[in-house]
Amino acid sequence: MAGLSGLRRLLLNKELSKKVVRMERQRAFFNLESAKSIGVVFDATNESDYNKVASFVRHIQTFHKTVKVIGYVNYKDLPHFIHQRLAYDFVLSKDLAFNGRPQNTFAKDFIKTEFDLLIDFNLSLISPLKYITALSMAKCKVGLMSDEMKTYYDLMIQGVESNDLPRFIKEVLSLLEDLQPKK
Repeated sequence: MAGLSGLRRLLLNKELSKKVVRMERQRAFFNLESAKSIGVVFDATNESDYNKVASFVRHIQTFHKTVKVIGYVNYKDLPHFIHQRLAYDFVLSKDLAFNGRPQNTFAKDFIKTEFDLLIDFNLSLISPLKYITALSMAKCKVGLMSDEMKTYYDLMIQGVESNDLPRFIKEVLSLLEDLQPKK
């Protein structure tokens, strides 16, 4: 089965390479104060991770920011712990093309949205979320330091393990509170 998933990943990466080259994205740097719209990408398969990211989103919303969230759930149906919210959309495993590309209209709309900031909590580099982040038209993309994702991010956070979501969230908040964009 690893051969099939490897083939899917290869096909997705090939598609991404072609699309990213043609992308024309306006880049700019934003901090938590200057950003008006924020996109959040995360793996919602695990209840604990879902709750941690939902808590982060609630915190960001207290700053009166427009926040849109897209999560990937590696199930055919939404699990019991996910509560539908207006600002949240979910890509399920049944919503993927053969290569792992999300086929939902809302995923396409999320990609087209020019968020001031896109925060990628996809620490495991799950293909559908990688696709969304890579093609996002967000002006500033923030994620975990990764050779695989360095082409797509504008700001990368290093020194955090790929399984330490709470620490990564803390580092993202610290970076976005301290970063001072050019005037």
